[in-house]
Amino acid sequence: MVRTDGAVLLSPRSADGALLATGGLDASVMVWDLNGVKKSTLEGPVEGVEFVTWHPRGAVVLAGSEDFSAWMWNATSGACMQVFTGHSGSVNCGAFTPDGKTVSSELPQYTSVLPRGVLFEPWTLELPALA
Repeated sequence: MVRTDGAVLLSPRSADGALLATGGLDASVMVWDLNGVKKSTLEGPVEGVEFVTWHPRGAVVLAGSEDFSAWMWNATSGACMQVFTGHSGSVNCGAFTPDGKTVSSELPQYTSVLPRGVLFEPWTLELPALA
């Protein structure tokens, strides 16, 4: 795996353990196999990527960006599946629920009010059936 475009975030492995995802300050999200071979580049964010995570049961990647949005892609095809907009700042963290049916993303406007916790916005997903 070779990236020379600035700071990089690395996700845990995909649900099946076969893939990794990276996000960069250059707004790129890339999917790699465990041998370091790039499988796909996921297009969407226009500013730096703040987090990258995997769906709990399938090859779906979720990433948050400094452009106040979060993006979800099919990691195999590279197709964008859903964009989550309306945040009031960088989306620094997010996650799928364990059943994979909902995404929660950070609402950064509350972090100064609640320094010990972060409020999250739940989003219902438009997902096809996953294996």
